[in-house]
Amino acid sequence: MRRFCLIAVCILFILSAGGCIQVSDPQSNILNVTTEDFDMKTAETMVQDLESPILNLHAGDTITRSQYNELQKESELFSDEHGQNMLITFFDVADVENPSKQEFKVLGTYWYPTVFDEGIEVAKAYIETTTYKVGDPRTILHIEERYTGGDDKLKNFMRGYWFEADESGIWHLIQLEGVTNLPVEDAN
Repeated sequence: MRRFCLIAVCILFILSAGGCIQVSDPQSNILNVTTEDFDMKTAETMVQDLESPILNLHAGDTITRSQYNELQKESELFSDEHGQNMLITFFDVADVENPSKQEFKVLGTYWYPTVFDEGIEVAKAYIETTTYKVGDPRTILHIEERYTGGDDKLKNFMRGYWFEADESGIWHLIQLEGVTNLPVEDAN
C-alpha cells in the first residue's frame, strides 16, 4: 500500500509539473509586425558594395591565399560560414583546403549574378520591425534582387539580403536567401 501511494504521489507530481511546462510556438510571442519602405538608392548602393568583390573573380585568373583570406575577411558577403561556402565555389576546393597551395585559379564554372549584370536589379527594399510580447523588438532590412530581362533561364531569379543594424545604426548582412550562383552555361 505504501508503495502504491508513493507511486501515485510521483505520478501526480509528474503530471502537475508537466502541466507547468509550456511548449511555445515562436509565432505566439509576436505582438506586432510593421513594415516601412527603405530608400531604393541606398539599397542599391548597399548591394553594389556587397557584390563588387565578385567582379574581380574572372575565370582563369589566379589569386593568392592571402588575397583569398583577405576577401573572406573584408567582404561582408563572404565573411560568415554560408558566404565562405559560396566563395569556395569559385575555386577548386582541394586547392583551398591544401595549406601548401598558395595560389588558386578562378574556375569560372559558376556565375554569381549581380546588380552589375544586365537585367538584375534591386526590386524591393523595406524595413520590418517585429515587436514581441516578451523580449526586445527586432528590426530587419530586407533587400530583394530580381531578374527583369527576357532570358527564360533567369526568369525566376530572386535573391534576398537581410541586414540588421548595430548600436550605431550601421546595417550588417545577417542572411542571404534565394539563388546564390548559377552554372556558367546559364549566363548570356
